Amino acid sequence: MKYKIIDQEKYYRSGVFRHFMEDCRCSTSLTARIDVTELVAYSKKSGTKFYINFLYILSKVLNSRDDYKMGYLWKEKQLICYDKINPIQYVFHDDTETCTPVYTIYNEDYKHFYKEALDDVERAKQTGKYGLDSANHPNWFDASYISWLSYDSLNIELPDGYPYFLPIVNWGKYREENKRLLMPVSVRLNHAVADGYLIARVFKLLEKEIKEFTFGEIRMKRCSGNDSDFIENCILLDLDLNRRLEGLVERKQYEQYNLLDDIKEAVVVYSDNDIVGAGALRKYAYDDIENAVELKRIFIREKFQGHGLGTKLVLELIDWAKELGFNNIILETGELLKESFHVYKKLGFEVIKNYGPYVSKTDSICMLKKL
Repeated sequence: MKYKIIDQEKYYRSGVFRHFMEDCRCSTSLTARIDVTELVAYSKKSGTKFYINFLYILSKVLNSRDDYKMGYLWKEKQLICYDKINPIQYVFHDDTETCTPVYTIYNEDYKHFYKEALDDVERAKQTGKYGLDSANHPNWFDASYISWLSYDSLNIELPDGYPYFLPIVNWGKYREENKRLLMPVSVRLNHAVADGYLIARVFKLLEKEIKEFTFGEIRMKRCSGNDSDFIENCILLDLDLNRRLEGLVERKQYEQYNLLDDIKEAVVVYSDNDIVGAGALRKYAYDDIENAVELKRIFIREKFQGHGLGTKLVLELIDWAKELGFNNIILETGELLKESFHVYKKLGFEVIKNYGPYVSKTDSICMLKKL
Protein backbone atom coordinates (compact mmCIF):
# COMPACT_ATOMS: atom_id res chain seq x y z
CA MET A 1 0.00 0.00 0.00
CA LYS A 2 1.44 3.31 -1.13
CA TYR A 3 0.20 6.84 -0.75
CA LYS A 4 1.30 10.45 -1.14
CA ILE A 5 0.79 13.16 1.46
CA ILE A 6 -1.28 16.11 0.24
CA ASP A 7 -0.21 19.61 1.27
CA GLN A 8 -3.45 20.87 2.83
CA GLU A 9 -2.56 24.51 2.13
CA LYS A 10 -1.97 23.84 -1.58
CA TYR A 11 -4.80 21.31 -1.97
CA TYR A 12 -7.08 22.55 -4.73
CA ARG A 13 -10.12 22.10 -2.43
CA SER A 14 -8.40 23.61 0.62
CA GLY A 15 -11.20 26.03 1.52
CA VAL A 16 -13.93 23.43 1.20
CA PHE A 17 -11.76 20.87 2.97
CA ARG A 18 -11.21 23.15 5.94
CA HIS A 19 -14.93 24.03 6.21
CA PHE A 20 -16.16 20.44 6.19
CA MET A 21 -13.40 19.30 8.53
CA GLU A 22 -13.85 22.05 11.14
CA ASP A 23 -17.32 23.59 10.83
CA CYS A 24 -19.63 21.02 9.30
CA ARG A 25 -18.43 17.42 9.26
CA CYS A 26 -20.70 15.41 7.01
CA SER A 27 -20.94 13.00 4.12
CA THR A 28 -22.65 13.56 0.80
CA SER A 29 -24.36 10.86 -1.22
CA LEU A 30 -26.40 10.43 -4.35
CA THR A 31 -28.55 7.64 -5.74
CA ALA A 32 -29.23 7.38 -9.46
CA ARG A 33 -30.16 4.67 -11.92
CA ILE A 34 -27.65 3.78 -14.60
CA ASP A 35 -28.28 1.90 -17.83
CA VAL A 36 -26.82 -1.61 -17.62
CA THR A 37 -28.62 -3.11 -20.61
CA GLU A 38 -25.45 -3.78 -22.59
CA LEU A 39 -23.56 -5.07 -19.54
CA VAL A 40 -26.32 -7.58 -18.77
CA ALA A 41 -26.31 -8.76 -22.40
CA TYR A 42 -22.52 -8.99 -22.43
CA SER A 43 -22.46 -10.99 -19.20
CA LYS A 44 -25.02 -13.48 -20.52
CA LYS A 45 -23.29 -13.78 -23.89
CA SER A 46 -19.84 -14.30 -22.36
CA GLY A 47 -21.03 -16.58 -19.55
CA THR A 48 -19.54 -14.28 -16.91
CA LYS A 49 -21.08 -12.93 -13.72
CA PHE A 50 -22.72 -9.53 -14.06
CA TYR A 51 -21.91 -8.73 -10.43
CA ILE A 52 -18.14 -9.19 -10.85
CA ASN A 53 -18.12 -7.40 -14.19
CA PHE A 54 -19.76 -4.38 -12.56
CA LEU A 55 -17.37 -4.59 -9.60
CA TYR A 56 -14.43 -4.42 -12.02
CA ILE A 57 -15.89 -1.40 -13.83
CA LEU A 58 -16.64 0.34 -10.53
CA SER A 59 -13.10 -0.26 -9.29
CA LYS A 60 -11.68 1.07 -12.55
CA VAL A 61 -13.77 4.24 -12.29
CA LEU A 62 -12.82 4.92 -8.66
CA ASN A 63 -9.14 4.43 -9.48
CA SER A 64 -9.31 6.84 -12.42
CA ARG A 65 -9.22 10.02 -10.34
CA ASP A 66 -7.30 11.02 -7.19
CA ASP A 67 -10.42 12.58 -5.63
CA TYR A 68 -11.86 9.08 -5.15
CA LYS A 69 -8.70 7.68 -3.55
CA MET A 70 -8.34 10.08 -0.62
CA GLY A 71 -7.64 9.06 2.95
CA TYR A 72 -6.95 10.71 6.29
CA LEU A 73 -4.38 9.70 8.90
CA TRP A 74 -6.22 11.10 11.90
CA LYS A 75 -3.42 10.61 14.42
CA GLU A 76 -0.97 12.52 12.22
CA LYS A 77 -3.71 14.82 10.83
CA GLN A 78 -2.44 14.13 7.32
CA LEU A 79 -4.50 14.20 4.15
CA ILE A 80 -3.30 11.45 1.80
CA CYS A 81 -4.04 10.00 -1.62
CA TYR A 82 -3.59 6.26 -2.14
CA ASP A 83 -1.95 5.04 -5.34
CA LYS A 84 -4.70 2.39 -5.63
CA ILE A 85 -7.90 1.45 -3.83
CA ASN A 86 -9.42 -2.03 -3.81
CA PRO A 87 -13.01 -3.24 -3.37
CA ILE A 88 -14.44 -5.02 -0.35
CA GLN A 89 -17.21 -7.19 -1.72
CA TYR A 90 -19.59 -9.19 0.43
CA VAL A 91 -20.88 -12.77 0.40
CA PHE A 92 -24.31 -13.37 1.93
CA HIS A 93 -24.96 -16.62 3.83
CA ASP A 94 -28.59 -17.70 3.53
CA ASP A 95 -28.45 -20.01 6.55
CA THR A 96 -27.26 -17.36 9.01
CA GLU A 97 -28.47 -14.28 7.13
CA THR A 98 -25.09 -12.64 7.66
CA CYS A 99 -22.32 -11.40 5.36
CA THR A 100 -18.63 -12.13 5.01
CA PRO A 101 -16.43 -9.30 3.69
CA VAL A 102 -14.18 -10.30 0.81
CA TYR A 103 -10.97 -8.37 0.16
CA THR A 104 -10.24 -8.43 -3.56
CA ILE A 105 -7.21 -6.66 -5.03
CA TYR A 106 -8.00 -4.43 -7.99
CA ASN A 107 -6.05 -5.22 -11.15
CA GLU A 108 -6.40 -3.26 -14.39
CA ASP A 109 -6.23 -6.54 -16.29
CA TYR A 110 -9.87 -7.64 -16.42
CA LYS A 111 -9.22 -11.36 -16.81
CA HIS A 112 -6.84 -11.36 -13.84
CA PHE A 113 -9.29 -9.39 -11.69
CA TYR A 114 -12.24 -11.60 -12.67
CA LYS A 115 -10.44 -14.82 -11.75
CA GLU A 116 -9.19 -13.47 -8.42
CA ALA A 117 -12.58 -11.99 -7.48
CA LEU A 118 -14.32 -15.28 -8.30
CA ASP A 119 -11.79 -17.26 -6.26
CA ASP A 120 -12.16 -14.82 -3.35
CA VAL A 121 -15.93 -15.30 -3.34
CA GLU A 122 -15.65 -19.09 -3.37
CA ARG A 123 -13.24 -19.01 -0.43
CA ALA A 124 -15.55 -16.68 1.51
CA LYS A 125 -18.47 -19.05 1.02
CA GLN A 126 -16.63 -21.58 3.16
CA THR A 127 -16.66 -19.36 6.25
CA GLY A 128 -19.45 -17.70 8.18
CA LYS A 129 -17.19 -15.20 9.91
CA TYR A 130 -17.67 -11.48 9.48
CA GLY A 131 -13.91 -10.99 9.45
CA LEU A 132 -13.74 -7.25 8.78
CA ASP A 133 -10.11 -6.12 9.08
CA SER A 134 -9.92 -2.39 8.39
CA ALA A 135 -6.64 -1.92 10.25
CA ASN A 136 -4.77 -4.10 7.78
CA HIS A 137 -6.75 -2.95 4.75
CA PRO A 138 -6.77 0.88 4.90
CA ASN A 139 -7.10 1.41 1.15
CA TRP A 140 -10.15 -0.80 0.57
CA PHE A 141 -13.55 0.72 -0.22
CA ASP A 142 -16.98 -0.80 0.50
CA ALA A 143 -18.83 -2.16 -2.54
CA SER A 144 -22.08 -3.84 -1.59
CA TYR A 145 -24.75 -5.39 -3.82
CA ILE A 146 -28.28 -5.21 -2.39
CA SER A 147 -29.59 -8.04 -4.53
CA TRP A 148 -33.06 -8.26 -2.99
CA LEU A 149 -34.41 -4.88 -3.98
CA SER A 150 -34.51 -2.31 -6.76
CA TYR A 151 -34.63 0.82 -4.65
CA ASP A 152 -35.00 4.55 -5.35
CA SER A 153 -32.98 6.03 -2.51
CA LEU A 154 -30.36 4.96 0.01
CA ASN A 155 -28.37 7.07 2.43
CA ILE A 156 -25.30 6.15 4.47
CA GLU A 157 -24.24 8.75 7.01
CA LEU A 158 -21.24 8.35 9.30
CA PRO A 159 -21.15 9.90 12.79
CA ASP A 160 -18.83 12.75 13.66
CA GLY A 161 -15.80 10.66 14.54
CA TYR A 162 -12.52 10.55 12.72
CA PRO A 163 -12.99 11.41 9.02
CA TYR A 164 -13.55 8.47 6.67
CA PHE A 165 -12.80 9.53 3.09
CA LEU A 166 -12.97 6.38 0.97
CA PRO A 167 -16.08 5.78 -1.16
CA ILE A 168 -18.97 3.61 0.01
CA VAL A 169 -20.92 2.27 -2.97
CA ASN A 170 -24.12 0.20 -3.03
CA TRP A 171 -26.24 -1.03 -5.89
CA GLY A 172 -29.51 -2.91 -6.16
CA LYS A 173 -31.43 -5.08 -8.61
CA TYR A 174 -31.84 -3.74 -12.12
CA ARG A 175 -35.33 -3.44 -13.54
CA GLU A 176 -36.77 -2.86 -16.98
CA GLU A 177 -37.97 0.62 -17.90
CA ASN A 178 -38.89 1.55 -21.48
CA LYS A 179 -37.15 -1.62 -22.73
CA ARG A 180 -33.89 -0.69 -20.98
CA LEU A 181 -32.42 -2.22 -17.83
CA LEU A 182 -31.78 0.41 -15.17
CA MET A 183 -29.92 -0.27 -11.92
CA PRO A 184 -29.91 1.92 -8.78
CA VAL A 185 -26.44 2.89 -7.58
CA SER A 186 -25.66 4.87 -4.43
CA VAL A 187 -22.32 6.62 -3.92
CA ARG A 188 -21.25 8.13 -0.60
CA LEU A 189 -18.15 10.31 -0.12
CA ASN A 190 -16.99 12.63 2.62
CA HIS A 191 -17.96 16.24 1.86
CA ALA A 192 -14.46 17.44 2.79
CA VAL A 193 -13.01 15.81 -0.32
CA ALA A 194 -16.01 15.59 -2.66
CA ASP A 195 -19.12 17.46 -3.71
CA GLY A 196 -22.11 16.84 -5.93
CA TYR A 197 -20.06 17.29 -9.08
CA LEU A 198 -17.48 14.66 -8.15
CA ILE A 199 -20.15 12.16 -7.12
CA ALA A 200 -22.16 12.81 -10.29
CA ARG A 201 -18.99 12.15 -12.28
CA VAL A 202 -18.91 8.62 -10.85
CA PHE A 203 -22.25 7.84 -12.52
CA LYS A 204 -21.17 9.38 -15.82
CA LEU A 205 -17.90 7.45 -15.77
CA LEU A 206 -19.70 4.20 -14.91
CA GLU A 207 -21.92 4.48 -17.98
CA LYS A 208 -18.95 5.44 -20.14
CA GLU A 209 -16.86 2.49 -18.93
CA ILE A 210 -19.79 0.10 -19.34
CA LYS A 211 -20.08 1.09 -22.99
CA GLU A 212 -16.36 0.64 -23.59
CA PHE A 213 -16.27 -2.64 -21.65
CA THR A 214 -19.14 -4.12 -23.69
CA PHE A 215 -17.68 -3.13 -27.04
CA GLY A 216 -15.85 -6.42 -27.12
CA GLU A 217 -12.47 -6.82 -28.80
CA ILE A 218 -11.63 -3.87 -31.05
CA ARG A 219 -9.74 -4.85 -34.19
CA MET A 220 -8.84 -3.07 -37.41
CA LYS A 221 -8.81 -4.57 -40.87
CA ARG A 222 -6.75 -3.07 -43.67
CA CYS A 223 -8.43 -3.49 -47.04
CA SER A 224 -9.15 -1.68 -50.30
CA GLY A 225 -11.93 0.66 -51.36
CA ASN A 226 -14.00 -2.18 -52.83
CA ASP A 227 -14.40 -3.95 -49.47
CA SER A 228 -18.14 -4.47 -48.82
CA ASP A 229 -17.98 -3.40 -45.15
CA PHE A 230 -16.10 -0.22 -46.09
CA ILE A 231 -18.67 0.58 -48.78
CA GLU A 232 -21.54 -0.01 -46.35
CA ASN A 233 -19.97 2.39 -43.86
CA CYS A 234 -19.56 5.05 -46.58
CA ILE A 235 -23.27 4.79 -47.36
CA LEU A 236 -24.10 5.36 -43.68
CA LEU A 237 -21.68 8.31 -43.62
CA ASP A 238 -23.48 9.98 -46.51
CA LEU A 239 -26.88 9.42 -44.87
CA ASP A 240 -25.56 10.92 -41.64
CA LEU A 241 -24.10 13.97 -43.40
CA ASN A 242 -27.31 14.51 -45.40
CA ARG A 243 -29.31 14.45 -42.17
CA ARG A 244 -26.99 16.76 -40.22
CA LEU A 245 -26.31 19.28 -43.00
CA GLU A 246 -29.69 19.32 -44.71
CA GLY A 247 -30.56 22.87 -45.74
CA LEU A 248 -27.16 24.16 -44.62
CA VAL A 249 -24.75 22.81 -47.24
CA GLU A 250 -25.30 21.72 -50.85
CA ARG A 251 -24.01 18.17 -50.48
CA LYS A 252 -24.25 17.18 -54.17
CA GLN A 253 -21.31 19.41 -55.11
CA TYR A 254 -19.04 17.20 -52.94
CA GLU A 255 -20.11 13.81 -54.33
CA GLN A 256 -17.49 13.86 -57.12
CA TYR A 257 -14.70 14.16 -54.52
CA ASN A 258 -15.85 11.15 -52.52
CA LEU A 259 -15.89 8.43 -55.18
CA LEU A 260 -14.37 5.14 -54.06
CA ASP A 261 -12.94 4.01 -57.41
CA ASP A 262 -9.38 5.20 -56.77
CA ILE A 263 -9.15 4.30 -53.08
CA LYS A 264 -6.59 1.54 -52.61
CA GLU A 265 -6.10 1.74 -48.84
CA ALA A 266 -9.04 1.54 -46.41
CA VAL A 267 -9.42 0.51 -42.78
CA VAL A 268 -12.55 -0.99 -41.21
CA VAL A 269 -12.88 -1.06 -37.41
CA TYR A 270 -14.77 -3.91 -35.71
CA SER A 271 -16.04 -4.65 -32.23
CA ASP A 272 -16.13 -8.44 -32.25
CA ASN A 273 -18.11 -8.92 -35.50
CA ASP A 274 -19.91 -5.56 -35.48
CA ILE A 275 -18.71 -2.78 -37.76
CA VAL A 276 -17.67 0.24 -35.68
CA GLY A 277 -16.59 2.54 -38.50
CA ALA A 278 -14.11 3.01 -41.33
CA GLY A 279 -11.84 5.42 -43.17
CA ALA A 280 -9.43 5.52 -46.08
CA LEU A 281 -6.38 7.04 -47.74
CA ARG A 282 -6.25 8.38 -51.29
CA LYS A 283 -3.12 9.61 -53.04
CA TYR A 284 -3.42 13.34 -53.62
CA ALA A 285 -3.55 14.01 -57.35
CA TYR A 286 -2.71 17.73 -57.45
CA ASP A 287 0.78 19.24 -57.39
CA ASP A 288 0.25 22.10 -54.90
CA ILE A 289 1.21 19.83 -51.95
CA GLU A 290 4.23 17.57 -52.36
CA ASN A 291 4.05 13.81 -51.72
CA ALA A 292 0.69 13.95 -49.94
CA VAL A 293 -2.06 11.47 -49.19
CA GLU A 294 -5.61 12.48 -48.36
CA LEU A 295 -7.68 11.21 -45.44
CA LYS A 296 -11.12 10.23 -46.74
CA ARG A 297 -14.51 8.89 -45.60
CA ILE A 298 -13.88 8.83 -41.85
CA PHE A 299 -17.00 7.76 -39.96
CA ILE A 300 -17.70 6.06 -36.62
CA ARG A 301 -21.24 4.77 -36.19
CA GLU A 302 -23.41 6.53 -33.61
CA LYS A 303 -23.49 3.62 -31.15
CA PHE A 304 -19.69 3.73 -30.87
CA GLN A 305 -19.13 7.49 -30.92
CA GLY A 306 -17.62 9.36 -28.00
CA HIS A 307 -15.14 6.68 -26.92
CA GLY A 308 -11.98 7.62 -28.78
CA LEU A 309 -12.43 5.06 -31.56
CA GLY A 310 -12.34 7.73 -34.26
CA THR A 311 -8.96 8.85 -32.92
CA LYS A 312 -7.66 5.27 -33.01
CA LEU A 313 -8.90 4.89 -36.59
CA VAL A 314 -7.16 8.08 -37.75
CA LEU A 315 -3.94 7.07 -35.99
CA GLU A 316 -4.02 3.72 -37.81
CA LEU A 317 -4.40 5.53 -41.14
CA ILE A 318 -1.57 7.93 -40.24
CA ASP A 319 0.69 4.95 -39.49
CA TRP A 320 -0.23 3.38 -42.83
CA ALA A 321 0.52 6.65 -44.65
CA LYS A 322 3.97 6.70 -43.04
CA GLU A 323 4.57 3.09 -44.11
CA LEU A 324 3.67 4.06 -47.68
CA GLY A 325 6.34 6.79 -47.61
CA PHE A 326 4.18 9.93 -47.73
CA ASN A 327 5.51 13.17 -46.26
CA ASN A 328 2.16 14.87 -45.68
CA ILE A 329 -1.37 13.79 -44.84
CA ILE A 330 -4.19 16.19 -45.65
CA LEU A 331 -7.96 16.31 -45.20
CA GLU A 332 -11.03 18.38 -45.87
CA THR A 333 -13.77 18.85 -43.30
CA GLY A 334 -16.62 21.31 -42.87
CA GLU A 335 -17.15 24.37 -40.72
CA LEU A 336 -20.28 22.74 -39.31
CA LEU A 337 -18.48 19.53 -38.32
CA LYS A 338 -16.87 20.94 -35.19
CA GLU A 339 -16.43 17.59 -33.42
CA SER A 340 -14.30 16.24 -36.26
CA PHE A 341 -12.29 19.45 -36.48
CA HIS A 342 -11.34 19.29 -32.79
CA VAL A 343 -10.28 15.62 -33.08
CA TYR A 344 -7.97 16.46 -36.00
CA LYS A 345 -6.51 19.45 -34.12
CA LYS A 346 -5.66 17.21 -31.15
CA LEU A 347 -3.89 14.82 -33.53
CA GLY A 348 -1.61 17.56 -34.83
CA PHE A 349 -3.40 18.67 -38.00
CA GLU A 350 -3.15 22.39 -38.78
CA VAL A 351 -5.50 24.50 -40.86
CA ILE A 352 -4.08 25.41 -44.27
CA LYS A 353 -5.47 27.29 -47.26
CA ASN A 354 -7.96 25.25 -49.20
CA TYR A 355 -6.26 22.89 -51.62
CA GLY A 356 -7.10 21.35 -54.98
CA PRO A 357 -10.83 20.92 -55.57
CA TYR A 358 -11.77 22.82 -52.41
CA VAL A 359 -10.11 26.14 -53.27
CA SER A 360 -13.43 27.83 -54.03
CA LYS A 361 -15.50 25.95 -51.40
CA THR A 362 -16.30 28.42 -48.60
CA ASP A 363 -17.88 25.67 -46.46
CA SER A 364 -14.67 23.63 -46.46
CA ILE A 365 -11.80 23.65 -44.00
CA CYS A 366 -8.56 22.01 -45.16
CA MET A 367 -5.91 20.67 -42.78
CA LEU A 368 -2.41 19.14 -43.00
CA LYS A 369 -0.15 17.11 -40.78
CA LYS A 370 3.51 16.53 -41.59
CA LEU A 371 4.59 12.90 -41.30
